[in-house]
Formats: sequence, C-alpha cells, structure tokens
Amino acid sequence: AHISYPTQTASLTTTIDVESLWKSVKDSPQYQQLAQMPAGIKGFYSKMIKERALETLITMSLVDLFAQANNIKPQITAQAIVERDMQRISPVEFQRELRRQGLTPLEWGQKRLKQVTMQAVAQTVVQPVPPASATESFLKSYYENNKARFKLDDQISFNHLLISPADFTGETKISDEQVKNYFDNHRKDFVSSKRLSVSHIYINPQTPAYLNTIEVSDQEIRRRYSQNLDKYKVPEKVRARHILIKPRNTFDKDLPGFSINLRNFEKEVMEDALLVSFDAGISKLNTSTNIGYDSFAIETEDNRIFYPTTASQENTEGALELPVTGATKAAVSGKVSILLDKDALPRELIVKSGNVSANFVISSAFNEEDAFAAAKKESEKILAEINNGKDFAKMAEVHSQDTGSAKKGGDLGAFARGAMVKPFEEAAFSTNTGEIAGPIRSQFGYHLIKVEEKIPQKVKKLDEVRPEIVAEYKQQMADIKAENELANCRQKLIYKTDDIKNLVKLHSMGASRKDDGKLPVFFKGKITDDYSETQKKILKDEISEDGISISPEIESSLFTMQENQVSKVIRTSKGLHLFVLHEILEPVQLSLTPSLKAKIHNILEEEARRELAKNAAQSLRSDYPDAGVEFLAQTYKAGEETEVKTSFEDLPISANPGFSSYALSDAAGMFSEDGRTYLPEVHETLMNLVKNGEYKGKVAGPVESDLGYHFIEVTNYQGSRHEKFEDIKDQLKEWVTLQPSQEDIQNFFEENRDQFAKPAKREIRQIVVKDEATANEVYQRLKKGEIFALLAKKFSIDTGSAQRGGLIPAVKKGQLSKSLEEAVWRLEKGEFTKPVKTPYGYVIAYMNSEEIPGSKAELTPQVTSTIKKQLRQKIQEEVWMSFIKGLQNKAYVIRHPQTIEEI
Repeated sequence: AHISYPTQTASLTTTIDVESLWKSVKDSPQYQQLAQMPAGIKGFYSKMIKERALETLITMSLVDLFAQANNIKPQITAQAIVERDMQRISPVEFQRELRRQGLTPLEWGQKRLKQVTMQAVAQTVVQPVPPASATESFLKSYYENNKARFKLDDQISFNHLLISPADFTGETKISDEQVKNYFDNHRKDFVSSKRLSVSHIYINPQTPAYLNTIEVSDQEIRRRYSQNLDKYKVPEKVRARHILIKPRNTFDKDLPGFSINLRNFEKEVMEDALLVSFDAGISKLNTSTNIGYDSFAIETEDNRIFYPTTASQENTEGALELPVTGATKAAVSGKVSILLDKDALPRELIVKSGNVSANFVISSAFNEEDAFAAAKKESEKILAEINNGKDFAKMAEVHSQDTGSAKKGGDLGAFARGAMVKPFEEAAFSTNTGEIAGPIRSQFGYHLIKVEEKIPQKVKKLDEVRPEIVAEYKQQMADIKAENELANCRQKLIYKTDDIKNLVKLHSMGASRKDDGKLPVFFKGKITDDYSETQKKILKDEISEDGISISPEIESSLFTMQENQVSKVIRTSKGLHLFVLHEILEPVQLSLTPSLKAKIHNILEEEARRELAKNAAQSLRSDYPDAGVEFLAQTYKAGEETEVKTSFEDLPISANPGFSSYALSDAAGMFSEDGRTYLPEVHETLMNLVKNGEYKGKVAGPVESDLGYHFIEVTNYQGSRHEKFEDIKDQLKEWVTLQPSQEDIQNFFEENRDQFAKPAKREIRQIVVKDEATANEVYQRLKKGEIFALLAKKFSIDTGSAQRGGLIPAVKKGQLSKSLEEAVWRLEKGEFTKPVKTPYGYVIAYMNSEEIPGSKAELTPQVTSTIKKQLRQKIQEEVWMSFIKGLQNKAYVIRHPQTIEEI
C-alpha cells in the first residue's frame, strides 16, 4: 500500500511492503486459529485477517505521518529502546524474542518507536480543556478544525449493466485437439512443484476407538457439573404479546401501485415562506405506479393545501425525481420539499395513489420529543380500549406497527433476558402473568406489553447432562493425549532414542502405517490423476482436508523444511500429524490426465466465453453510442424472462476503499465479488465519473474486470457529507473536556445498578452425598450432636469443600439451586437443613456465621467517581477513534489488491 497524508505545505508519503504485512499477519492470534477452521471458510477469514493487519499498519503509518507533520517526537531513540528492552527482559530472552518475531535489533527498535510515537500522539489528541473553556465558539472552532473526523461516507447511485462470460454458457465448443494444442504450447505451466518423500504419524483423537481409551470417573463428572452449573441453567423466560406505536415522525403505508416510507421531517423558516421537507422511500412499484407533484400535499391547521412544485424540487439536494411511473426500477427514494406560507402550521401530509389517499398527522413530526409524546398519547388511547374489554391480540393486529408480530396478534413467543431492549425487558420481567405493562418507551416507540406466562429458571439435572459432560471431557482429554503422544515421538526422533518405523507402528492410525508411515511422494496443490488411485486415497485420507488438495498447514510447514528434519506437531481438521522429511525431489512434468484435460477445457471455454462477452459489449456500444444504461440493459436482455437489477440507489463509496467497508451484498457477482468492496476497475470508473461533478448523462464502458464487461452511468452523487454541528455539540463538549455529563452518569448507574449493589451473603458449610440413604444417616448423626465439619470430611463427595470441613465461599441468592437456596435462607446461625435434593446430589447445609448484610445501590460520591472513570475511558476511546477516522478521511491510500491476494 502507498499512503499519502496532506499537510499545509506538501504531502508526506510512506509505503507498507509485503514483508511488513506478512509479519503482521503471522503475529496475529487469528492466524493461529486458521488451522482449526473448516476449509470452506478459511478463504474468507484469511482475507479478513490480511485486511485487518493491513488496516492496523495503515493506521500506525498515518499516526506516524501525523506526528511528523506536527513535530511530535518521543524523547527516546530506537537504539535506546533496544538497550532498555534488552535489560528489562534479559539479553538471552531478548535474543529469543527477536528470533521468534524474525526481527533484527534495529527493526525491533523501529517497531517499538512507532508504538511510543503513537502513545505520544494519543496524549496530544486526548488532552482535555477545562470545562469553562468549552464555550460554544470553542466547540464550533474544534468542529471546523477537525471536520474530517465527522465526515460521512459519500453516497452514489448509478445504473449498471454487466455483460458476463457466464451469459454465453453453452455457446462455445472446445475440441480435444484444442485441449492438446494448448497443453503442448503451455507445458511449462503444467509442472509440479518440488516433491517430498516423507514418513507420517497420524492420530485422529476423535475416533470412537481413541475416545474409548479415555476413562472418566463419576467424581470428575460431578466436579465438572458443580463447577459449571451456570452452563446448565435454563434461564427465566417470559411469554408476551405487545403493541408498538412508533414515534409520529416515521410513517409506512401500502397504497395501490406502491409502498411508501416517510421520515426525516424538517422545517426551515425562509424570508417569506416555510419550507417543509421529508424523505420518501418508494418501493413495490408496478406498471400502474403513477406518482406526480399532485400525489403529495400538506394540509395546514386552517385547512389550506400546499403541493410540491418544480421549483421547490429543483432547489432540493437529493430530490425525489418526479414523476415516478411504471416499474423501471425496484425502488426509488429522495427528498420532497413543499413551500408553505410563512405563518402556516402543517397538520397532515396527504399521499395519493389514483383515487386512494392516505393521511398522516405530522404536526408532531418535526421534533423528536413531540413525536414520542404523540405516540404515547395514542398508546394510552389503545390501552383504555383494552381496559374497557377490547381483545389485546385483535388490537395488536389492527394498531401495532411492529409488522412482524402484528400479524400474530402481537405474539413475541417466549424470550429470556438480553433478547429485548432494556426498558422492554425490565417491564416484561417485572409484570405479573395476565397483566399489561405500559406504555413503555424504548428507542423504537411506545410498547404495551401483555405478559401471558412466566417460565421460571431451572438447572438441568445431572443425569440430563451426563452424556454431554462425558463426551466433552473425553474429547478434551483425547486431544491432549494425542498431542502429548506426538510431542513425545518428536523428542525421541530428534534425540534418536527411537526410530520412525517403530513409532508409526505404536501410534499411527493412517493407511500409510502398513508402509512404515511412508506417504506417496507428493507435490504442492491438488491431488491430481498423476497419482494412482491407491496413492490418491492415502493422501486424501491422511493429509487433505477437502479431499482435493494437500492441507495448507501441512504444505506450508513441510515445503520449508530441510532433509532429515522432523516437523512440529501439526493440527488440521483431520487430526494431528508428525512428519519426517526424508528427501526433496525435483519437479516433474504433469501428464495430460483426464483432470488436467478438464482444467484446460475450462480455461479454453472461459477464454472463448470472455471473447464472446467482449464482442457483445463492443457491438452494443457501437450500435447505441449515445444510449443510457437502462436502454442498453433492456436491449441486451430483450426477450429474457428474468428481470435483472440495473439501478442501485444510495450506496456508500470512498476514495479509499477497504475490505468490509461497504454493504454491497445485492451486487455480489455484478460489480462486487465479495459483497463488501467494489471491483477495482468499477471503483476507478465511478470515481472518474464523479470527480468533476458533471456526470449526468455520461455512460462509461465497456469496462473490463474479472467478472466481465461493465456499463456504468452515475445518476446521483453526494459528497462532502458531515455530521451537523448542532447534532453533536453535546458530544463534542464531552470529547474536549473528557467529562461525562451528569445525565450520562445517572443513566450508566441505572443501567448497571446491580453492579453497585452489595447483596446479602451467607457463609455456609455443606455435606454433599450421592444417595438419600446416606444423607439421612448423616442427618441423624448431626441431630445426635456430631460435629458438622468432621462429618463433612468423612462423607462429602465435594472434595474441595470436604477438606475444609464443608466450608464454601460466602454465597448470595442465585448461586445455589432453588430448593437449597430456600432452605439456606431460612436458617439461623448454628442451624442446619434437612437433606435437600439438588441436581448434583443430596445436600445438608449448615449456617456457619451471622448473615453478612447487603446494601442497595446508591449513587454515592465513590460510585460517581467510579462511573466517571469508566465513562472517561470510553470518551477517550471515542476521541481516539474519531481522530483515526479523520486521518483516514484526509489521507489517500492506494492498495495493490493483486499483491495482497498473493500473500
């Protein structure tokens, strides 16, 4: 990647090379996890790991360039850092760490210096100002000076046609002679890698026979069960219905010919008029759709009617293009603006479709709190009707604006804590069965909640989860056992205390065991027909994860080894492996096997289809040089039954595209291969079309990419979009002062009240036994006056507490099983319970001391100070992330995708 950061005088530049990215990838913990992943998702995750590593390096480089531009220098040199670190961790350990990371001392110093520089920049960036200094003018200046931090993604809309080689499937014929000629002319392309002769010890620890070598005691099962009770808890649930009334600033309606969504209502007082604007999203268009200027109207409190005009729409950024007729697009969106008299009070928005109209009360739509208040008023009206005998489910069907549950009478099914937003959850779990809670406000609007059932929490019994515990234990222990066995084998081979043939006979599970562990000589990549059927089966069964190619983990390790070297223990999805490399052999010419013929056939077919696609694209442009993309698409797809999407609205775009930057899933296979980034050729074309702002009517194409040939026509572009100062003013004040507001502190306290409460605790001793008979015997002996602690040591199967006379750490409510908890909380000091049946056995509990009293959560100065520290750290993180975002928005980064792909 090439990185350029502009300053007032010139641009500072730097590069990230292949070696730096590779080292960063290898050092990431996710890279080590790749070996455990199924083959099908490794490709995706490897791309993600590379991009994350690259993004980190880009960020560090930008911070370094910012430091240079602003003369921020740490008070230490790279050499001084090396000397300090060497003394801190000892010279021997330092040299070992250098070898592990593959760094020279100079590279270590430079890497650490960048980290120190980043810390110095961070201290500068998050340096707070006194609250008294954070005036309106100061915040405004901060906003303007750091505007790059508040930039929103640019948005682009365009029409697109792809002429793909796949469109010509079945229209090409490749002969055997063409295949042979291609092979003869490209023999050098069909040569194997160097080949390896190895011996292999292979263990799959998850085979039934191997798992059965692991024994598990009843004591171990009980121990695991008692230590993981939370894992076996089935949480408390509530079954409920609800009615949602959204704030009255967002409206949805199905009308004949289209569906409409209305949102973002705004008023602007002008010199002699009042401008009302709103976003209109229109979908489900069909041939009868006909939306014009007279389809929208605002009626005022004094019954006057106003309509949008050509003038009001032409002066609106991102305006909805009217009229909208037919079904040339799946959906359209844009702003509608209507000029009213300056003294007018908007009351209703009317949307018409033919003779049908929908009226929306918008008097509250221009202020969020007013919109919520209107929703609350409507909720209270519905609640009154339900209280007067109306059926809740039927009212939900008619009134609820949660379309998913409304069709089911508002039924949400059963849900546990964490499934719903906090206000909804608290209301539902604190309301009795059969009662109605509400109106309850959430970010979605106001809810009426009818609780239909309370399902209490329970813990699964030991016998229910015994098979699960046994299976989990055996799998863990078998894996550890196999790894230890191979590690021991490796040591024996390295120190020559045993030979590979004997170790293979003792441990290996593969078919190669019959040949003393020797695998067929193999080369990198696919397991082709150059191997015999017997050889292919052995390679696929032992060292291939997908049945097609040599496992990447094995390949990357073995092809870097020297002759007579012993590999590390390698883990793949097949199991664990240990290799001895006997000989490295020269490459061989691959023969024209059926599989290679099929490969060449596919190559030639793809070339032929691509040529047909190229000719079709060039002919289309030649025949209709001035046509728009929609016309070209209709002409190209004429006669086809399947409708192809050609219009794309409001997609994000940036001059610096990166992996996972966008949501382009609808375009996967059209102008995005992965649904997350534009193809480089398409991205470059889009940026060139919009760079001077004169893109209307311009058609680019045919543009060639890996997917085929593209025609592109930009229909709308919105750049230089920023968050508004008024919307983030309060947040900016927190950023510059690093002081959370009292409201934030109070909200944090309310949301985390349990964190600051001190529950009452009880210190108890316990005796746990397997059966009821033993429990009764112990209980009778206690009644006769025998000492609890001594009986616990003698009888309790909970070995951990038995050694301490049954004493366990002080417990609070919710930590014990329900039946035991009820019995314990009835005890006085010195009393003991009767035997209580629990999921993990029979328990007798003894109250060892007086209850340790708890206390309710209160927003004391100490609690306030704790919350402030937590929120201050959160604010610092927000400031730093916004700073990084600002650097990225100002910089220009050129990635080299092909190079990244090859790493």
